[in-house]
Amino acid sequence: MNTGNARKKVMPLLTIICILTFCLFVNTFIVYAIPTTPSGLALNDKSDSSISLRWGIVNGVTGYDVYRDGQFIGSSAVMAGFVVAQYVDSGLTPSTQYRYKVKAKDASGESTFSSELVVSTKSVDESANVALGSVATASGQYNMGFIASNAVDGNINNWVNINPVWFGGATAPHWLKVDLGVAKYVNKFELHHGGLYSKYAGVKMVVYKIQGSNDGEQWDDLVTVSNNAELLTTHQIQPVSYRYFRVYTTDVSAILCEFKVFSTNVLGSVQLSLPKENISIGESCIATVVGTMSNGSVADLSTATVRYYSDNTSVADVDVNSGLITAKDVGVATITVEVTLNGIVQTDVGSLTITQLSIDNMIFKNSSGTQINALNNQNYVAASVNVQNNANRSYSAALVLMVFNGEGVLQNIGYVQKNIASNSQEPFEKGFAIPVNSGYRVIAFLWDSITGMEPIMDHQEIK
Repeated sequence: MNTGNARKKVMPLLTIICILTFCLFVNTFIVYAIPTTPSGLALNDKSDSSISLRWGIVNGVTGYDVYRDGQFIGSSAVMAGFVVAQYVDSGLTPSTQYRYKVKAKDASGESTFSSELVVSTKSVDESANVALGSVATASGQYNMGFIASNAVDGNINNWVNINPVWFGGATAPHWLKVDLGVAKYVNKFELHHGGLYSKYAGVKMVVYKIQGSNDGEQWDDLVTVSNNAELLTTHQIQPVSYRYFRVYTTDVSAILCEFKVFSTNVLGSVQLSLPKENISIGESCIATVVGTMSNGSVADLSTATVRYYSDNTSVADVDVNSGLITAKDVGVATITVEVTLNGIVQTDVGSLTITQLSIDNMIFKNSSGTQINALNNQNYVAASVNVQNNANRSYSAALVLMVFNGEGVLQNIGYVQKNIASNSQEPFEKGFAIPVNSGYRVIAFLWDSITGMEPIMDHQEIK
């Protein structure tokens, strides 16, 4: 037997077995290091609906997961191969407290949680950067590391290993646009130019405009700058309301670190109230108005300038300061209220019809002539009303009475029509016998005539 050859065959096999056993042993007991826990979780900026966060970079990780109130809400972005150590949480509720933590992650797993950061969103009454976390687009960018959203992320501090700005590229003109979702009143802009905290030291836009639009196509100039020499520019304006805002420049070096658009709480709308839609010649009534601020709260109009106007003073005159309306002739007048509060003007209108007739409150009576408010145990019901003609000629009126059973089927109908002489009053009354406790209901109303059927009074009902 050739034992030498047998040994030669066995030894390599034993060697392979030993190597595999060793590798298995080593893999069993090696503990792979998980990422370092992120530190320095802090607030960049906040509005009434968004919170921008930042934290210290952990080298070698593939991403960061962000948790709000113990629930995962998203991961930070990757820009031009770099994992961004920041996050903008949008769609939040005003005046609400939120708790944030962050984990780093790579192929070996996740780190432990960072320390907790507690932040409250601003109230709707506070001026806030409403561009924070909004949808931002641009005419272009130098590369995918210099995208438009960099200018609305709230981050003007943490520039390590990332491109913090929007850089429009080499071909002018350039623009950067933000969409607020709905029109909002704003009164201030801040432009943090590229050289403020970054490697683009001294780079700024010299010539630019800030514009507003409600359709994203037609733009109004709000701010025009032709010789800027600052790295941080602030522009205060009278309140304006737009959905879209943009920075437009003809500079080749179009760089923005942050574009901030600040909201302001102003008079958003007013509502005119007229006590009646119809009044008769010679009657008077008072117009009133209430206001709503742009944040939805009730406006205090005690310091506002309020003016009332009539488009037809021969029909209805109105006192410009008190809102006292006096009916003068038959017709229709449009009443306008104009309210000015802190430079913002809002208007509303209402229509008032002046009729020739004034009508007392209609009442219902039983068979003994006593006023009733329900048909309980009644076997008779009548509607009664007095009509006054204030015009200089006669007018007609018709009182119509309708009786329905419990199923809503008409059981009886009748009317009384009269001519009312100039400057005189006529009583109208019409009644029917009805079954006791029948579930019937009775409706009464006034027309100008039984043939014209033009309503001159809202219907009244008893059941």
